[in-house]
Amino acid sequence: MFKSLLASLGVLAMLSIITWLFQDVNILIGLAGGLGIFSLLLSGFYIGGLNREDRIKAKGRTETHLQREQRTKWSARLLIFGLPLLVAALISYSWM
Repeated sequence: MFKSLLASLGVLAMLSIITWLFQDVNILIGLAGGLGIFSLLLSGFYIGGLNREDRIKAKGRTETHLQREQRTKWSARLLIFGLPLLVAALISYSWM
């Protein structure tokens, strides 16, 4: 989980440097916001929160406990990766 946060902060640092070089905050808003929303949506799909009820029931019957744990772990990693990017995009947008 900590690695996901560090990766997110690293991406955010690179985007901040690019934004500073080009003197255009829209780069940070667009890329960080896009990556943040994409990772949050991917996390939602991966955990099954955006699936229909019948698919969730069918998946619950066929997957093992270990598979469910791994799916939940990866979903949490994607969520932790995307949240700082989305927060940075929202803060940059509000200061614009």
